Amino acid sequence: MALVGELDPGHLREVARCRAAAEAAESAALLAADEAGQREAAAMESALQRQLHVRALRMEIAVAAGLSEGQLQSRLREVRDVRDRLPSVWAAHRAGLVDGYRVHLVAEALGRLDGDAAAERLGAKAVAYAQSHTASELRAWLRRFVARAEPEAHAERARRGRDDRQVAVRHGDDGMSELWALLPTLQAATIDARLRREAGRLCDSADGAEPSDSADGAEPQEGRDERTLAQKRADLLVAWATGPAATADQSPSGRPAVDVAVVMTAEALAGATDEPVVSSDGAWVIPAQDVRDLLADRASDNLFWHRILTTSAGRMLDHTYLGRFAPDLLARAVRLRDGVCQAPGCTAQAERCDIDHRVPWPRGTTSGSNLWPLCRRHHQLKSHGYLTPVARDRPDRDERDWAWRLPSGRIVAAERRLDEAAAPADPAPDAPAHPSSVVERFLKQLIDRHARTPG
Repeated sequence: MALVGELDPGHLREVARCRAAAEAAESAALLAADEAGQREAAAMESALQRQLHVRALRMEIAVAAGLSEGQLQSRLREVRDVRDRLPSVWAAHRAGLVDGYRVHLVAEALGRLDGDAAAERLGAKAVAYAQSHTASELRAWLRRFVARAEPEAHAERARRGRDDRQVAVRHGDDGMSELWALLPTLQAATIDARLRREAGRLCDSADGAEPSDSADGAEPQEGRDERTLAQKRADLLVAWATGPAATADQSPSGRPAVDVAVVMTAEALAGATDEPVVSSDGAWVIPAQDVRDLLADRASDNLFWHRILTTSAGRMLDHTYLGRFAPDLLARAVRLRDGVCQAPGCTAQAERCDIDHRVPWPRGTTSGSNLWPLCRRHHQLKSHGYLTPVARDRPDRDERDWAWRLPSGRIVAAERRLDEAAAPADPAPDAPAHPSSVVERFLKQLIDRHARTPG
């Protein structure tokens, strides 16, 4: 379908490349000026003189670049680390293939890595991912990479981070304030899931419609709750916080029943490895021990475990239904499998998405291989012909892959999460193999403990 107006994707890509190259040139000039000043200072006899010379020089550089001295220090540290430790990322930046903000994200991840081997793997993979994904996707990918590359260090940082948990109120203008909390990720994800579920129920009970933020322009209806989904979430949080008092040592038996979907290898669940646990949408990572501790807690007997069988490429083995609409179990499995909206660059959580047929029903089946989550915005673009699914044969796989044809005719990959989230990190050369019997025995015990009779 043709777009209104003129669009030249090639020209836009070239403009973006020139912008990224200009950012790299500026960073290189800052580095060159700073290092020249340090060489001058090294020739001075007095330590105080050397220190003052560098300070004065950096003040001069900051003024010329329109930065504060603190901003300059941070930028010099980041680009120097990337240049010295990730030469492939620095070369891509100089060529305009990776922009300054993405280099900043990579530098932050690099700062959390302790070993040179992990940094080398990051440099080998980061350029390709940064070129083909949005900045927000890159940030989540880097979070997963750091956790997988050094799981023990990640678990230790998570343990120390729990000591910093806190809640704060920041008062703002116009009678509004911010309620801010720093919490362990699994707890925060549970709160988010409960807010999403309860706010969705309010939407359903109000008008029977799907919960959606896109009600702008709709005519008010008498008796209808006109609050947006975001407003309902805020009102629910206030109601919970200002309701009957609860204590921090309260029995956890009253935990809310919500779905928090994660991808975890059977080996990590059994304790044979410490492979980190990734949320189904790839947005956060937690140590495997957090889930194992939850499993060991007898109050967690209300946990339900879903095992989804996939092919080696991460494709869910099929169930096909004769009707148009996916049953709840299939829809839940599809949302867990993909994690987010499958439109290019979209990170809307699958729980808030429609379940769409790639090939429209009834020509296409209601089956796992033909379903994926699309947010309402991208679902509408697909329905009206602006986004077109394209099946592609992959020579390295015995199955088809899916991509999108944009209005310009450009073909881009669909956003799949489980393939990447379930992929193990590169094992160390001397990593011991764990017998499958250990894992199978643990899984059998888990199934026996958490068996449920449908009713």
